[in-house]
Amino acid sequence: MMNRDRPRVIAFLSGKGGTGKTTVAISMSQLLADMGHPCLLVDFDLATNGASYFFKNHFGHWSAGLWEILPLLQEGMQPLDDARKCITEVAPGFHFFASRVLLNSKGEPYEAIRLDSGLLRDQVLKPLLAWAANAKALDYVLIDTQAGYVIPAQVAAEAADAVIVVTEADAISNDAADNLLIQLGPSLPAERRYLVNKVDVRDADTYRTMREVFQTLNRLPPLPFDFSVRNAFGARQIPVSLHQPSPFLFALFETLKYTFTERFQEIADYQTMHVDSLFKNYEQRMEKLVREKDELEQERVDLRTGKLIWRYRLAQVTLAVMTLWSLAVLTFPSLLRDMFFVDLRESYLPVMIASLILSLSMAGMAFLMRQGREAAAAPDKQAREAVISQQLDSINRELDQLRSLLWATSADYLVDAEVTSTLGRRHDPRPSPIHEGGPLA
Repeated sequence: MMNRDRPRVIAFLSGKGGTGKTTVAISMSQLLADMGHPCLLVDFDLATNGASYFFKNHFGHWSAGLWEILPLLQEGMQPLDDARKCITEVAPGFHFFASRVLLNSKGEPYEAIRLDSGLLRDQVLKPLLAWAANAKALDYVLIDTQAGYVIPAQVAAEAADAVIVVTEADAISNDAADNLLIQLGPSLPAERRYLVNKVDVRDADTYRTMREVFQTLNRLPPLPFDFSVRNAFGARQIPVSLHQPSPFLFALFETLKYTFTERFQEIADYQTMHVDSLFKNYEQRMEKLVREKDELEQERVDLRTGKLIWRYRLAQVTLAVMTLWSLAVLTFPSLLRDMFFVDLRESYLPVMIASLILSLSMAGMAFLMRQGREAAAAPDKQAREAVISQQLDSINRELDQLRSLLWATSADYLVDAEVTSTLGRRHDPRPSPIHEGGPLA
């Protein structure tokens, strides 16, 4: 069961950079705070300071980051007093511990700071956990670590009740995550979860392969790739607003339920009340986009084949005219004799040749007139085709996001069978830990 004497600590790890680990940690922290569970997010990424850049506008002149106080901690300064200076409440119930505040100054080089695991554990994390438990009575502490096998990641794993290894659906990310778990080894807690982020519906085959390979890992529901998340992060906006729902938000609730299983039913009820109704809008949006795509593709086909269809019809008309003239010459010689005052029995061949020439001339003139009109209208058609292509590209991108959402939240890909059966009762505090003896044992 969850230890109520202190917050539950979860460390976010990744074998390589760029997996979206920071975005996931920030978004989960915000959702927990929104549901009334105050939390502290600790930025332990001393190399890229991703979360600190995200919240830089919240820092005041009095703020200090871990990077700034590390030299003082090494000199024996009281840790708890200055640890508090690094904590900022970025939203109601959402507290943040910065890795670095002076982000626009050169500062000390990375190599100048001695990263000692004992110092980070005893003079940083322990005081932070004590502050979170005693001063604020927080429910959770989430630690966003530096990618790879580094001292901050090791210290975070040792202090955590659970670790979430964030990766992407590709072989390199899998290998990096696998190697990280091997390197950390005994530092890892028993509860280790595996989260595949930025999943695209086109990654389905790769994800199925991963699912077979990592059978012994407790996987979390995957998160789909979403352009709105990237855009929001670039604008320093947390991409989990109920006022602007996104595919990422819907999928994140599924991930949240299986991450904080001690609150599974509570999160499910919150999702039903606030989120599920919004999902219908995405289903309707998807149906509308499919209809628009079909209409645009048909219009493009019409534009591209209109000339060929017209030429085919012209050939048919020409052949029909020539056939009628030939039949007239052969079948109604008396009528043609009265019309042209020519005895066709004596001038059959000249009349036949004249009729053929006339037919070809009429067809040629019609063809040339059509070509002229097409040449005059060509720029308009090309411009319209360009617009259609742009519209189709935009629709296809949005459809890929929506399909990725439906795929990522489908029952087949939520969690492993053993985790699903464990959580089917929705009252067990946590899923079973993976087997000991290595990440893939």
